[in-house]
Amino acid sequence: MVTEAYHAAETLKSSGIDAEVVDLRTLRPFDEEIILSSLAKTGRVLIADTGWKTGGMTAEIGAFLCENGFPDLKAPISRIACPDIPTPSGYSLEEAFYPGAADIVVAARKLMDWGR
Repeated sequence: MVTEAYHAAETLKSSGIDAEVVDLRTLRPFDEEIILSSLAKTGRVLIADTGWKTGGMTAEIGAFLCENGFPDLKAPISRIACPDIPTPSGYSLEEAFYPGAADIVVAARKLMDWGR
């Protein structure tokens, strides 16, 4: 997912959106300081993960940010993750299942337009 996020950041840069990609090398414990620092700089958060949206890391990180960084939020937290269905097996099904750079770009643009 990190590679997809970097590709998305490059695409966004060409349209004037400067996206900061934070790669959480570990999820337990995750780097709370870097997440809060990024939120303080940008005021917006798009959490991307290859896990399920419901009950996954996107939800956990989002809850952490609401509990600890709420005053810095300029827009609702946005999440992009896999649909809440069983993970498919097979390349063509996986291509449709896992979010990619294009999905991240669409979500980031929507997040940047929030409140305008």
